[in-house]
Amino acid sequence: MLWGRIFSVISPLVITLAAVFLFWHEKQYYYFLATAVILTPAFVWLLIRGGANKQDARGRWFYPLTPALLVLSGFGLLLFLEGWWFKLVLLAVLLAVLLAYFDNLYKQFYFHNLFVAKRPQFQISLIEILTVFLSLAGIFGLRDFLNVSLIWLMPLVGLAIFLLQEIYFYFYSESLNQKLSFGLVSAVIFMEIFWALVSLPLVYYVKGVIFSLIYAVYLLLREYYLKESLSKKFIRNYLIIIIAVICLILFTARWF
Repeated sequence: MLWGRIFSVISPLVITLAAVFLFWHEKQYYYFLATAVILTPAFVWLLIRGGANKQDARGRWFYPLTPALLVLSGFGLLLFLEGWWFKLVLLAVLLAVLLAYFDNLYKQFYFHNLFVAKRPQFQISLIEILTVFLSLAGIFGLRDFLNVSLIWLMPLVGLAIFLLQEIYFYFYSESLNQKLSFGLVSAVIFMEIFWALVSLPLVYYVKGVIFSLIYAVYLLLREYYLKESLSKKFIRNYLIIIIAVICLILFTARWF
């Protein structure tokens, strides 16, 4: 158990360290990206394998997918961020999220009897939103700075959304008969939203924020549709707040 605790702390530090090296070795970007993306699922798999709870290990291919997507999207955004402070803030956020995720895995697999059986869905939802923001901000950056064709970018958006839905259905929903169709429909919807936002004369990370806020609304509606665990009043207030925030961003953002 001591080994698991130490490993759950060291692993996020090593993954983040690969991004820190980019400050001095920017030309080696792809090598550090490949290293981080390979190490992330490997560390998760090793942590799960050493745990006492083997029942949840059946999802060992799904547990590494969430942090791997987060790390990949974080490295993608680092490619476009200017200024050390912005990059340091991003790395600090990545480190904090990875530490929380690895800590959750440690408790789940090493203290299964003491750990609450219900997985921390709120934490995973935050990781989903953060992953969507980082990945979409990077994809908008590819379009704005490198003029990458939408033929290549739209499938990336659809694939990212589809994978997030697959992860959710595997861990949190028993409606497995509809997960494929739900994931495909969600991917198509957000590809259309991406198509609508990509033409706006906004900074790439602002478009990423707007996209992630829309995704946050989608998470709420998904929860209500699948479990009906939220009141209509809560949903109404939530939507009003999100719409107000999006309007505030549009009115205060820097336009090209």
